[in-house]
Amino acid sequence: MQDGVTSEHSSLGPQHTYMYDETDALSALVNTLLREGGSDPVELGDNEEGEEGEDGEDSPLLDAARHGRSDEVRTLLAAGDAIDQTTADGSGSTSLILASEDGHTETVSVLCSAGAAVNLANSDGDTAMLLASEEGHTDVVSVLCAAGAAVDQADRIGRSPLFLAIDNGHLSTVQLLSSYGASRTATVMGDERTALGMATRRGHAEVAAWLTTSEQWATPLHHLSVIDAAQARAELRGGASLDAAVLGGPTPLSLAREMMLLAATGSAAADLVLQAARPWSPDTHALFPAAARALAALLLITGHLLSRGQLVAEGPGGPGALLDVWVGWVMPHAVRRDEA
Repeated sequence: MQDGVTSEHSSLGPQHTYMYDETDALSALVNTLLREGGSDPVELGDNEEGEEGEDGEDSPLLDAARHGRSDEVRTLLAAGDAIDQTTADGSGSTSLILASEDGHTETVSVLCSAGAAVNLANSDGDTAMLLASEEGHTDVVSVLCAAGAAVDQADRIGRSPLFLAIDNGHLSTVQLLSSYGASRTATVMGDERTALGMATRRGHAEVAAWLTTSEQWATPLHHLSVIDAAQARAELRGGASLDAAVLGGPTPLSLAREMMLLAATGSAAADLVLQAARPWSPDTHALFPAAARALAALLLITGHLLSRGQLVAEGPGGPGALLDVWVGWVMPHAVRRDEA
């Protein structure tokens, strides 16, 4: 193609560039000859390589997802476009896979909220989680984890998201996947491998050091230096143990105490763990597991009924005094995190 001549029009807002080339000249010539012969004009392709035409192009949804145009994705989904359609090249990549690979966090969030299948794999065996982890798109991985994507679903040769993140030295992605319980062992091409061994072989010293430090972190709640307050709160309300430990290793509670002693490394997540370790009270109620919260509600109703019932003699302070004693002394002894 010969050098083109460009023309810019600033009055149109963003500048637009128009180019004249040999293809345009050839098209005009062919169509002129056809019209003179009484035939309808035709449109020529822009190359001679057989590039896919309209029938082989990706749908607007796939194109919008690939380029992170979130508003367009919302519009197309609202119009009824199939969310898990795949690309025209036969690779089997969905809109979620395309958006995840290129790190379009907002678009990934839109697709997950709309019900995209988070664990679908393309023809190479790659899922959205695998590709996002390989590229180190930690924010995307976080959205996928929250949407329930499998953290240990491996590719065709056995590499999990964690091992792909380690292979490329993406520390923050490694930490996040670990906080969601990703396995630190994998069978890759028939060989048993460990996360620490791979990090060491690849020369990722920072990743290897963190894996060593966190080797005995058995639960998501151990990852107080990684998870945010929202995840810590969810874990606590879900019944996560404050005293979980492996082979004499630290517990979430001991880690929280250690972190809060070092002001520079304290975190909102660690503060929540310390609050959850306190006896039950109206202030700590929201951090207790569901069964304990249900028992607390039942006991509160019981205390209210007793304070208003005929069995209580009117004394100094009246029914309110009994209820205060009930909430402030009886309930903290009756409601325990691990017993309901």
